[in-house]
Amino acid sequence: MTSARSVVESPWVGLVLAVSGGFLDAYTYVAQGGVFANAMTGNVVLAAVSLSQHAWAEALLKCWPILAYAAGVCASEALRLPRVWAAVRRPYLAILALEMAVLSAGALNADRLPQPWVVVGIGFVAALQTTTFRRIGSFAYSSVMTTGNLRSFACASFHAVARRDAQQRRKALVYASVIGCFFAGALLGAGSAHAFGNAALWLPVALVGTAFALLVAHLRAGGSAPRPPAWHPSPRG
Repeated sequence: MTSARSVVESPWVGLVLAVSGGFLDAYTYVAQGGVFANAMTGNVVLAAVSLSQHAWAEALLKCWPILAYAAGVCASEALRLPRVWAAVRRPYLAILALEMAVLSAGALNADRLPQPWVVVGIGFVAALQTTTFRRIGSFAYSSVMTTGNLRSFACASFHAVARRDAQQRRKALVYASVIGCFFAGALLGAGSAHAFGNAALWLPVALVGTAFALLVAHLRAGGSAPRPPAWHPSPRG
């Protein structure tokens, strides 16, 4: 029987979340003031450019998702504490449900909310997603940014050719699929933002819901719940 962990790390879940990650970055850039939901490197650079031009309000707008992303990472780390993990019945499902709720709220209320609120919510759940769903199959990856995936693809491709390594060829194919899905999601996000405005957020709700449904189906079939990730408190210096 497929373990719960293998479902969480399955290629299908990973690819669906990569589409969602690309979509949200493109959507927020097009529809929410030229900021990224997930790509914090881009937001740091954009904030620095705005500061260099003395555009203080623009720089502040770029900083909100950075702070939200950091808060999301802290929340994910808190979830990894054994006592917190034990208190939440289905942590992976809870994270996906929260992401769907935040995106749904954005789709329903983005026209009435101050712009930073929408970006903050998306940045927060993006951090939860990327720090919780860290693997696709046996490979580490990111579902909300592509620089690391591109590096892994290029490295695996080199060794696949230079060493004629079948495992590296398979690895390169996995990362190529993730990058392709992220690109497709970004293309869909940009087009949907132009065509539908904030209503475009219903599409990533559906994507995250697909990942949620895969996990629910597994648990109803008698699969075990995922084990808590290893957590080691930092030594006191």
